Amino acid sequence: MAPGSHQEEFTLAVSLGRTAAWQSLLESKRRDSRFSLSINQCLLDAVKLGITAAVEDVLKLRPSLNANDSAGERPIHIAAKYGPAEIIQLLVQAGSILNCTNAEGFSPLHNACQYSNLSTAQVLLSEGASSSIASTDQLLTPVHVAIENGCGAIVELLLRNGADPNAKSGWSHGELTPIAMCITKGNVSVVEAVLSAGSQLVYGPDLHGNYPLHLAVQRGDTEILRLLLSHLTQMVPVWNNQHGREHLMRQETPQRNPQEEQAMLNVADREGWTPLHLAIKQNQLDMVHLLLDAGADVNKVYKNMRPLELAVKCVQPLDAGNVEMLPMDCAERRRCITEGEEWDDRVVKLLCGRGADLDNFTPSGLYPIHLALSAGLYDVALLICMKAPQAMDCSDATGRTPLHLACKQKSVNQTVRLELIRKLLDIGLSVNARTWDKGISPLSFAIFDGNLEIISLLLERTPDLSAVDVDGMSPLHDAVIAQNAAIIELLIAAGSDVNQQDRDSGQTALILAATMGVMEVAQCLLNHGADLNHRETRLGYSALHRAINNFYRSPSRYLQMMELLIMSGADLRLVDNTGLTPLLMMISMLVCRSGEQQVVQVGLEAVKLLVEGGSTLQPWTRTGEGVLRRTPLLSLTFTGQISTVYYLANMGWPLTTELPPSSHSPAAQNENQPRHVQPDWMRLPGKTVAQDSLHAYLLLRLANPFPLRDICRSVVRTCLKKANKVRWGDGRETEILTVIENLPVPSLVRKFISLRDQDYSSVEECWGQLMYLLPPGAMEAVADLCQPAANTG
Repeated sequence: MAPGSHQEEFTLAVSLGRTAAWQSLLESKRRDSRFSLSINQCLLDAVKLGITAAVEDVLKLRPSLNANDSAGERPIHIAAKYGPAEIIQLLVQAGSILNCTNAEGFSPLHNACQYSNLSTAQVLLSEGASSSIASTDQLLTPVHVAIENGCGAIVELLLRNGADPNAKSGWSHGELTPIAMCITKGNVSVVEAVLSAGSQLVYGPDLHGNYPLHLAVQRGDTEILRLLLSHLTQMVPVWNNQHGREHLMRQETPQRNPQEEQAMLNVADREGWTPLHLAIKQNQLDMVHLLLDAGADVNKVYKNMRPLELAVKCVQPLDAGNVEMLPMDCAERRRCITEGEEWDDRVVKLLCGRGADLDNFTPSGLYPIHLALSAGLYDVALLICMKAPQAMDCSDATGRTPLHLACKQKSVNQTVRLELIRKLLDIGLSVNARTWDKGISPLSFAIFDGNLEIISLLLERTPDLSAVDVDGMSPLHDAVIAQNAAIIELLIAAGSDVNQQDRDSGQTALILAATMGVMEVAQCLLNHGADLNHRETRLGYSALHRAINNFYRSPSRYLQMMELLIMSGADLRLVDNTGLTPLLMMISMLVCRSGEQQVVQVGLEAVKLLVEGGSTLQPWTRTGEGVLRRTPLLSLTFTGQISTVYYLANMGWPLTTELPPSSHSPAAQNENQPRHVQPDWMRLPGKTVAQDSLHAYLLLRLANPFPLRDICRSVVRTCLKKANKVRWGDGRETEILTVIENLPVPSLVRKFISLRDQDYSSVEECWGQLMYLLPPGAMEAVADLCQPAANTG
């Protein structure tokens, strides 16, 4: 028979219950010690199979009770796992060590708890096994193991038999006490078993600084939290300091301080949060109720935040892009924002109704009313206003009162918002209050918000409509910036001065509207008598100058603005501080923006509008650097804007001003006459064929008298300008297109007088008209005019 076969026969016999067979093998071993059967292995097999009779028979041969199986476990460890209890008794009677440890450092009682074997645990305890022995590597007591496996009956048994309810596990298991471990596992029945054992529990932190209440809140388990709160009287606080650590490591129980129950409710974890803070962060309304009912401090400050401030920060409407505004550890709120879940404000309202301090500012420097309004919680703000009206006369670090914020922050519930503003006004908050940094009033905030009802409500309290902010802007200026004509109507009806100037540059609302290119707003201001020809003090710009100065931003839009201003009576003669009329400024714009095709194309239409309206054709009134260094037509020609030059020449531009004055001429001797540095450019060859043709055209115009037809038209237009000055009575030079349209003459004549009878910027039409008007031999004269320049070259 092969070696080892007797061992297999024994195991098979025990497993099949063949008593005679295993007894025969044991008898053979008893007679002959050389018989190939290991008594120690027989004991291990019999215990593992749970056959009491077999174990009893093997024990008669006095096997080693300390023999280990392949897993490093002794017979009593195996018996504790599988039972039955009688085997435990046999092994103990035979001399087994009750508190011996296996390879994992577990005692037999640990094994009984691990396999939830209540009967073997009872026997081990009755035989004297230690209920508080800790495993050698992880410092787990039998109570820890029973809790980890969710066996409440064994936990109760262990605690009744003297198990230490405050023993802490090793660092690899988080240094958890039994109560902390069962909270972490979330087993309510086990928690109840630990609490019902009547032992005095240590209320201390785990490895991560979490106290039992913190763990319950983190799990979101309301039932466990309720159990803990109802048993706080049997807990002794040990704070997260060296003194507390010594108590726990020595497994001593400090003396109970009756006044520390409140402190247990408000103790902070390692991150600085109390249980109430944690419940708020997780939006656990029921838990907040429980903690407040138990006496949690609703005004406890941790992490520089009171519970109310944290609740408001969590509930404020944010999108995924602004989630970083939340405290870093508000994981639940971040998840809700990212996934689009709703987060209601019931926790905030509960705190307001349960004693939260509404009168004083928070550690962050804000009053509760400011917190609520900044988050857009108008329901909460109204509740605070009703509960603490005496606290409404307050301001934040920038001087904003609750009325400022109520007028600034939008709300989906406008009814509540209006009610709050009425309440704040009735309490006595000033409608003229100014922020300390920018001097903004509640009315200005309301204007930028655009709510007409709120603006009307504020206007009923007669605010100072002439007051300005630090930028010198009045409410009317703000309404222009907000681009809201309806608000402008309300302000003017309430008494705003339509021509009020800002403090810095003397800019009126109309100039600001022209700068922004807002047609509807400009028309509204004009309807109420805005001064078209007011010039700001800094640059001397009128509204028309401003529209031209911003022409490049949106040529089509600002062309419409120019037309509105011109047709409304803008003075075309006004000059800015550099001496530029609107026409000259438009030419300057075209020269500076010559590379922008849309500006050039639409800019020609703007030049036509100014000329047709009656602008005087004249050169720069002063010289200088940049654009002013050359004459207007030279600048346009140099930048390739041939069509514009043709148009201006046809309209009667004084071409003699484009020639350099001779040293002996009266112009050269007149110091007031502008001196230009360019040569006789019309006699020089052009850069392109088109420019050569333009030079020839200008020379022909210069060498021949102005056509009689054009002279007659010019005289008629001059007479109309004079008549217009008389009509306005203030000497301004305004557009004459309206006057021309009202003339009792045929439409063709009106088109002729208004310069709209043909395209005067077309090269073909200009040359065709010129050839028709020139006398014989004029073309030869052009060659003679160009000859001196050619010889010089």
